[in-house]
Amino acid sequence: MFALKLSVIGAGGVGQVIAGHLVRTKEADVKVGEIDRSRLREVAKSCTGATTLRLDASDPTQVGRFINRSDVVINASHPRFNKLIMQQAFKRKVNYLDLASFTPAALTGQLNEDSRWRKRGLVGIVTMGEDPGLSNIMARRGVDMLDRVSEVRVRDGETSTSDTYPFVCLFAPDVFLEEAVSPAQYFEGGEMKTAPAMSAKEIYPFPQPLGNTPVYAMDHEEVHTLPFYLPKKPNYVDFKLALTDDGASAIKLFHGIGLLKQEPLQVGKTKVSPMSVLLNLLPPPALIAGKIRGNAGILVEVRGETAG
Repeated sequence: MFALKLSVIGAGGVGQVIAGHLVRTKEADVKVGEIDRSRLREVAKSCTGATTLRLDASDPTQVGRFINRSDVVINASHPRFNKLIMQQAFKRKVNYLDLASFTPAALTGQLNEDSRWRKRGLVGIVTMGEDPGLSNIMARRGVDMLDRVSEVRVRDGETSTSDTYPFVCLFAPDVFLEEAVSPAQYFEGGEMKTAPAMSAKEIYPFPQPLGNTPVYAMDHEEVHTLPFYLPKKPNYVDFKLALTDDGASAIKLFHGIGLLKQEPLQVGKTKVSPMSVLLNLLPPPALIAGKIRGNAGILVEVRGETAG
C-alpha cells in the first residue's frame, strides 16, 4: 500500500497531537523533527511508529534535508519559521501546511506565493490550525448558507485555569502576548481599521459549558483573509478572544512595566530582553497538558440574508 511521507516540524503540544493522529492511519509514514530532545522522547513514547529526529527549524540546510522526498511538510513549530520552511518545501517540491502566521505582512507574503506554487504543481495551505483554520472553514460554511453576507464575527472562548501555574497560554506565549498588546485590526466598509489593544470588551453568550464569557478585540489572521477570499464579500469582519479578568489584568501589568519589550536592557554587566525573561518563566503549552481545567470553543457568527 502506498504511504504518504509526512514530515512534522515541531513536537510541542500541537505537534505531538498531529503526529499522534497521523500515525494511527495506515496510509502515512510519519517523521517528526524537533530541537528539544525531551520533546522527541515524549513523541517517541506516545506516537509509536513515528520516526523522530533532532532538527533546528531555523537552519535551512537541516530543514531541506529533513523534508527531502516528503509528500507534505507540516510546520507545527513557531510561525516565525513559516517562510524558511515554505521556501525549502518549494525548492524540493514538497506540499506545505502551517497552523498560524506571525505577522500580517508575513501572511501577505505567503499568500502572494499562490501563482508560483500552482505553476509548480504544489499545494500550500497557510493558517490551517484551530483558529485560524477551522474558524475559516466554519465561516465559509455559514456564508454558503446565505444569499448575501453582511458580517462575520469570530469568537474564541476559553476558561482554562491551573492550580500549578498562575498564568498559562494555550499556544506559543510570545505570539499570544504580542497579539494581546498589539492594536486590534478589523475590516469594515472595504478597508482595514484599527482599534486599541484589548478594547471593545463584550460579554459573549457562548453555548454551555462556556456560557457568558468576556472577549476582547485582537488582531488575528481571519481578519486578513476572510474579507478577501470568501466568495460572498462581507462588509464587516472582526475577531475577539476570551480573557479572564485576572488574565487581562496580568497582561496589562506585563505591558505596563515593560516586561513585553524585546529590546535588551542593561542589568549589571549583562544585557537581557525583558520578554525573554518572561517567556522563560512561563510554562510552554506542552508542559501544561493535564495541568489545566476548563472549557474552550470557537464560534463563528455569520450574518446576512437568504431568499429561502
